[in-house]
Amino acid sequence: MSREQILKTIDQKKPVLEIGPLYNPLLSKDQYNVYYADIRSKDELYNDYIPQEDRSEDFYKQLTSIDYIITDTYEQAVNGKSFSAIVSCHVLEHIPDIIGHLIDLYNILDEGGSLVLIIPDKRYTFDHYREVTPFREAMEVYLNPESGILPRLVHDCSFNYHSCNNPVLYHSNLVPIDELYWDEMRHQTATENYISAKKALPVTNHYWVFTYLSFIAFIRDGLRSKMLHYSCRYNAPPELCGNEFYIVLKKDRSIRDNDDARFSEIIKLQEIIDIQEGFSKKEELNLLYDFCVKHESLFIYGVGEIGLNTQITLVDMGVSVDGFVVSDGHIKASSINGYPVYCFSEFLELQRDNHTSTGIFIALNAKNRAEVVESLRINNCTVYQNIY
Repeated sequence: MSREQILKTIDQKKPVLEIGPLYNPLLSKDQYNVYYADIRSKDELYNDYIPQEDRSEDFYKQLTSIDYIITDTYEQAVNGKSFSAIVSCHVLEHIPDIIGHLIDLYNILDEGGSLVLIIPDKRYTFDHYREVTPFREAMEVYLNPESGILPRLVHDCSFNYHSCNNPVLYHSNLVPIDELYWDEMRHQTATENYISAKKALPVTNHYWVFTYLSFIAFIRDGLRSKMLHYSCRYNAPPELCGNEFYIVLKKDRSIRDNDDARFSEIIKLQEIIDIQEGFSKKEELNLLYDFCVKHESLFIYGVGEIGLNTQITLVDMGVSVDGFVVSDGHIKASSINGYPVYCFSEFLELQRDNHTSTGIFIALNAKNRAEVVESLRINNCTVYQNIY
């Protein structure tokens, strides 16, 4: 389901709040009874958020006029008004206290009202190499508001972001990881930011990072802790080559007042996670079988723990490999678990002599993987990325 399909479910006549519309609101005042909220006024957005080189009179006119400027809570800002729906697009990840924010929005929703969340999936953005947000860290911020944002999050944001933000490249597994390892300034900047962790992150960065399923688990744990009182009305993973997922939460007082209702919702969310993870594992196994069937000979590149685990997994599937491969210069045994071990140059010579269709399972850590994969592809070897 797309953004447009989700937005069609919103009643055009009832009051709706859109958070952080900037210059491209999802809901127009021509079509919806919509109000706009932001932590900045239109003038503040223009002066503080928009880069100097992008500023112009025309650009200022494109910025959305803000109805509610949030200086403390949303409940205080709207002064008793409530809404049938709240739309939040690529906002939640920027909120320092995410649990407090979700509680605040709950308080200004009509009973049965919808909180529409459109959230970037970290797997397909510059957050790709960052750690997902566990509920416990958001809870720590919520319970200790005077402490500010967690130093670990500040460090993670500075240390593990990637300059690429093209979801197509992430879906295709074509983003080089090199810059994370060779950018020495990255470590220095991340360390300085960690030491001065109370300093707010730039508004373009994300405090919190999620995948589609990790956010469902986040809401599940919010229900388990009795901090959140939503039920899940709708959820959808990123579309093909997309970078965002969709969650529609419903304000549901029965979740707050009735333990049986809360427990049922927790089970429902866990079932969503289990089903989706089951589909992913089944799809991965199908791809693995297809790869094995298509090649006359199979090798594992790498003899460390990942390589040995890969070999065990393949044996369990009834798949036999023809040997292991290691890089030239690597000290090697002649065989492992009864399978021969070839250095890379020996392996290439073997392929030239045999003229067979060869598939290789890459069993290396991320740091060594990119260079090896490129060398194999140059030599016309078909590569299957890590099983582990």
